Amino acid sequence: MENQAIASQGLWSRAREVAIQTPESRNRYVDFLRALSILAVISGHWLMAAPLVIDGELAFTNMLAVEPWPGGSPGASRLCLYFS
Repeated sequence: MENQAIASQGLWSRAREVAIQTPESRNRYVDFLRALSILAVISGHWLMAAPLVIDGELAFTNMLAVEPWPGGSPGASRLCLYFS
């Protein structure tokens, strides 16, 4: 029965309830920075796979394949491939 009550609440009202239950000792600025960091990572990954026009045609490719790695060293390139 409790799960139905939670499901029927709106997203913002549920968020408000969770915020009220959050202890005062929790640092909300750190939570804000965490959320901002997650958005930055999501945006960065989206930009890496952004579509571009090559020879007049729309293409979907990895931006690292199009733009050279900063510094241009082969080691940096291998490091990028290792983590991608």
